[in-house]
Amino acid sequence: MYNLLQILGVMQTKFGRVVGHLRWNLFLILYPVGAFGDGLAGVLTIPVLKATEPMPYSMSMPNKYNFSFNMAYFFTALPFAYMAQFPINFGHLLRKRREFYA
Repeated sequence: MYNLLQILGVMQTKFGRVVGHLRWNLFLILYPVGAFGDGLAGVLTIPVLKATEPMPYSMSMPNKYNFSFNMAYFFTALPFAYMAQFPINFGHLLRKRREFYA
């Protein structure tokens, strides 16, 4: 919605400023909660995936592609990927917030 309002040129109005204010303040709470929930959902999915035979969304060798993929390993690595990427994205959002209020 924010980007649509920006394209339409509504961001200079009072309504646009309120929407921008909500966007650049709510992310301070919602972004960490969403990242944590995403990682937690992935971790809680691991036992379910391991208990299912054959493992969904996984591919074992040998196959015609000569490629193997294990979804449980992917979900094990997911929280670490979030921890590595989170400060970068959050810092970017903080810089964009600073630009909005400048």
